[in-house]
Amino acid sequence: MCENVEKYTDSRLIYDEEKLNKLVRKPFFMSDMKLKNEAGELGAYEVISKKKKILNSKPHHVGVAILQYSKLLFLR
Repeated sequence: MCENVEKYTDSRLIYDEEKLNKLVRKPFFMSDMKLKNEAGELGAYEVISKKKKILNSKPHHVGVAILQYSKLLFLR
């Protein structure tokens, strides 16, 4: 259950280049990709960005604490 929720991303499909330019200028932007339709023409853009809010509900810190405690017991 030790997941790194900071690596989660948002993915959007954008059909308008003006909206694409707005999203590219934002600080959370990671990458974009051109998507083509069946005819081979440009259909949409996929924009991948970092999450604005991260809900740290995974017990990552508990897993690390248990690991450190087990190391301490092992070294005694």
